[in-house]
Amino acid sequence: MRDSLGDDAANPTYIEGVRGQGFRLIPKVEADTPQPETASHRTRRLWLPAGIAVAVVGIAIAWVAWVQIGEPLDGPDPQSIAVLPFKNIGGDPGNEYMSDGIAEELMNALAQVPQLRVTAQTSSFAFKDQAVDIRTIAQKLGVAHVLEGSVRVSGNKLRITAQLIDSSDGTHEWSETYDHEMQDIFAIQDAITNEVVSALRLKLLDETVEQLDLTRSDNLEAYTEYLKGINEINPSTTDSLRRALAHMQEAIRLDPEYAQAYSTLGLIYLNMAGYGVIGDAEALANAQEAAARALDIAPESPHALAVLGVVEMWQDNYDAAGLLLEKAIQKDPSSVFALRSYGNWLKAQGRCAEAEDVFRRILVLDPLDDYTYVYLVEFLEVHKRIPEALEIIRKWRKALPDSPNVATSEAYLYGFLGKYAEAVRALRTGHADPNDPEVPMLIAWSYLRMDMPDEARHWFDRAIEINPEHPVSLAAPLWLNFYQQQNEEDNVRLARELLANGIANRRGARAVAITVLLESAARSGQYQELLQLLENLYPHLLADPPYDLQRNWRATFWVGLALVNSGDTDRGKRLLSAVKEYYENLETSNLDSVVALLSLGEKDAAISNFRFYARDPTTLHSLFILGLTMLKHSVFFDPIRNEPEFIALLDEYDRNAAEQRQLLQAMEIH
Repeated sequence: MRDSLGDDAANPTYIEGVRGQGFRLIPKVEADTPQPETASHRTRRLWLPAGIAVAVVGIAIAWVAWVQIGEPLDGPDPQSIAVLPFKNIGGDPGNEYMSDGIAEELMNALAQVPQLRVTAQTSSFAFKDQAVDIRTIAQKLGVAHVLEGSVRVSGNKLRITAQLIDSSDGTHEWSETYDHEMQDIFAIQDAITNEVVSALRLKLLDETVEQLDLTRSDNLEAYTEYLKGINEINPSTTDSLRRALAHMQEAIRLDPEYAQAYSTLGLIYLNMAGYGVIGDAEALANAQEAAARALDIAPESPHALAVLGVVEMWQDNYDAAGLLLEKAIQKDPSSVFALRSYGNWLKAQGRCAEAEDVFRRILVLDPLDDYTYVYLVEFLEVHKRIPEALEIIRKWRKALPDSPNVATSEAYLYGFLGKYAEAVRALRTGHADPNDPEVPMLIAWSYLRMDMPDEARHWFDRAIEINPEHPVSLAAPLWLNFYQQQNEEDNVRLARELLANGIANRRGARAVAITVLLESAARSGQYQELLQLLENLYPHLLADPPYDLQRNWRATFWVGLALVNSGDTDRGKRLLSAVKEYYENLETSNLDSVVALLSLGEKDAAISNFRFYARDPTTLHSLFILGLTMLKHSVFFDPIRNEPEFIALLDEYDRNAAEQRQLLQAMEIH
């Protein structure tokens, strides 16, 4: 990838205005520079968040009518419109870029009209090449108007037809045909786009519009590659992201000044990290480099600013991320990418009602946006609003029946309810990505939660078969051996090797390696090697004094636990006390807080925390397999292992696992 950026982009920086502080330079992230460990999310980390002032977002999305997903409360906003992909009438596939490009330009131009709500491309292009009635499409998208058209190329002649349709009755409100020569297709596109937008604005808003600022590559081949690339992004699979990367790199090779292609390339790198196709450090370096290059070419590019905001967020630079996303939304208030990132930032800040509002509003702008469904379902699940989450999944499956992410989200939700057989069914009968090793790993987890290690082994092997170098594949033996408490010597050796190589925490791959070594050290009393590995991974937590305790609570917990039990009580207690305070402020409890209290010598408080933890009916089943294995076998729980609540919790888990095995057998899914 770096070769395509050229020598001038070898060490880019970008300049970002900081309100009230002038400007600052933000250095490029090098791919081989250790990055702070980010939280391990189970969702695809496609658009991780950045902070924006609430007032700014209020301005940015105030014009979006509030509706439930796909079901307007009072009918569609009369000033809403969807632009469908234009039909390539000539039939020559080589002209497909033109029909898609005309529609995309019209969509982008209409989005510049503040009074109009324009459905995002993800949703409006979902109906390409489908024989679906216009009124049905409008109902699915929640719009009052639909713009459709066609493009015919005959020799050097170009005919473009555009028509505006009232979605309530299917009548034509306006239509026009444009005939041009082909000498300069992009000048023609600009002219037609301005004519159509002016006519539509006059028709819909009773006012004219000045000449619009339209930007794209003037290179036909580059533009074609760009269009092919963006069509591979949503919904994504591991393979489609690789294809998107190749198309966008080719677009940049053909046009080295193609700003939108650079910023989209940055987004693709982040998506690839979200799917575990490449590592976080490589993704951050390449995404930052590509987006910075886009800003060199187009300093006000909202898409590039948003990509850089996500990069900052991944590095825990929340203030910088917020400023970048704020500016991106100011430049493009309809940016689904920036708004989704903002919603996740709100969620991370505990501003849950605002986050939910943003996610739901995005699905008004882009009702077929796969990734916002992912985040909304996860949000509802975390807040234990299970019936609502199941209803969103129902609507999601109806809107995007072939989405590979529906099955994954549904499986997590069923796991949260203790319905492990249903989780297996969802993953094995849905449209999960067959080339993603994380899918068979999730199936293996579900089998382990039903105490079916032989079946789990088959699916761990399947993950390794798909991609033996993926973090979840590398860590697969650790899960099985740790769960069965076997092959400890081999497990310790592998965990040590993986941590020495800095394994990413994809689906808990790093977490299980650290836990294996923590358990081994607790039994042997030998912590020196583990502490050395942790110092290499988290040097800021072992500094004197430690700092940035809130950057990663799991890492803070691991390091503090190792220090206290190794005899370095002062530094260890500082870290574990921070963990304890963190959960006290949240007014919640989990296994980390219980173990932290036990290691701090506060047994009574630990028992009280465990009782609080065990009282929640969702606690038992929402345990991931690592937490379950620790409950069953960890030496760190030995001080309370004979407590009645502890015994009752494990007994209940075993009873439910037996019931789930019977249900799975009845489903005839093996």
